[in-house]
Amino acid sequence: NKAFNYYLKQAELYWKDRSLMLQAMQAIALNRLSNSSLAAEKIIASLKEHAIIDEQKGMYWKANAGGYRWNESSIETQAYLMDAFAAVGEYKELIEEMKLWLLHQKRIQHWGTNKSTAKACYALLMQEKEVLVEKESAIIKVGSEKLDERTLDKREFIKRLKISGLI
Repeated sequence: NKAFNYYLKQAELYWKDRSLMLQAMQAIALNRLSNSSLAAEKIIASLKEHAIIDEQKGMYWKANAGGYRWNESSIETQAYLMDAFAAVGEYKELIEEMKLWLLHQKRIQHWGTNKSTAKACYALLMQEKEVLVEKESAIIKVGSEKLDERTLDKREFIKRLKISGLI
């Protein structure tokens, strides 16, 4: 317990010297483990201060350029930053901006590794706001009859298609 508290105190004091990914991880850990989330809030405030918000690219960090080591992926770093903002406070608008950057990166290049792709997908889908929500359901007509796929059993639906000669 004494060693744990020592390292927790070290995380509270020396987070400025860490990479963006580690700052995000420390904010999450300090928010969950520390008696006061003041240090986590300081990290998030610093991250917000250093962020760039672009109308087309969303919210990102210039320092998040990626690298050659396993822990220097810009995609994973962005996902961890999203996790940190979600864990520490109510930053839904900023998280939506960060999602935009992730999607923009997917549009212009690949996400790099399977691990980065999985982390990015998790980050995109973990928030309350649904990214991939259908706005309206499909309208299905068999002849002149309109079918509602939400109330119709799949077997019944296929049976009606066969009867009408569409299958």
